Amino acid sequence: MTKWIGTIASLAIWLVPAHVSAQSGPRDAKWHWVWVRPNLQKGGWTMDEGEASVMLKANSFHAALQRSSSDEKPEWVIDGSIQGKSVRAKGVEPGTDAGAWLFKGAIDRVRTKLSDPSNAWGRDIIALHSSDEFVGLYRDVRSSK
Repeated sequence: MTKWIGTIASLAIWLVPAHVSAQSGPRDAKWHWVWVRPNLQKGGWTMDEGEASVMLKANSFHAALQRSSSDEKPEWVIDGSIQGKSVRAKGVEPGTDAGAWLFKGAIDRVRTKLSDPSNAWGRDIIALHSSDEFVGLYRDVRSSK
């Protein structure tokens, strides 16, 4: 079952729409997220999505995930460490006594050349998974000329 989670979630990251201005650079591009997990009551899968506030540092990141349908406090907060392209993270639901989620995964920065016909398209992706859940954070960016 976990083999399918990565496949489904990877597709979700590429299929969830992202709207970014043609002039935006990495600093002002909005982050989006998707969280896919099994629905144990009804069967099948549950997917949440929204925008995130993400702070990337050299060896760490902090992400506050907000559902698209909510104006309230962040639904989840994820803090992680980055070593090369590998990521380890812990997610919590603020204001609750719910246990933490432990994730591992990867970070990737995809860029095309400025001379490429795609006009320097790029995407930053943080892909996290636990035993049966997947969280994907991404932003579309354009390299500055």
